[in-house]
Amino acid sequence: MVLAGIVFVELLGWLCPTVSVRDAGEFATAAFHLGVAHETGFPLYLLVAKLACLLPFGEIAFRVGLVSLVATVGGAWLLGRVLVEALSDEWSTRIAAGFVTVMVPSAALLFRW
Repeated sequence: MVLAGIVFVELLGWLCPTVSVRDAGEFATAAFHLGVAHETGFPLYLLVAKLACLLPFGEIAFRVGLVSLVATVGGAWLLGRVLVEALSDEWSTRIAAGFVTVMVPSAALLFRW
C-alpha cells in the first residue's frame, strides 16, 4: 500500500488540471452528461467518472482524470500483488515487485496514449 501511495503522488504531479489532448474532453463531457464516449461506451468508467464529477473541487476534467489516476494506481498495486504471489514470498521478489509496481505506471507509453 505504501508503494501505491508513492505511485499516486508521483502520477498526481503529471495529472492535467484541465482538458488536454486526445479524448480527455470527450470523456469529461460524456461523464458529466452520462453520454457515450465511443462505440463501446465505457459504461463503468463513465459511471465512476460521473461520481467524481460530483466532487466539490477542481475542474470536471481534473476530476475525471483522478478516476484514471486511481485506476492506474489500482492496476499497479494489483500487478505488484500478482508478481509476489506468482513468484515467491522472498524479500528479493518483494523488492523486484515493488520496483515494477513503481516503474510501470511511470513508463512513457502510459503518458503517450
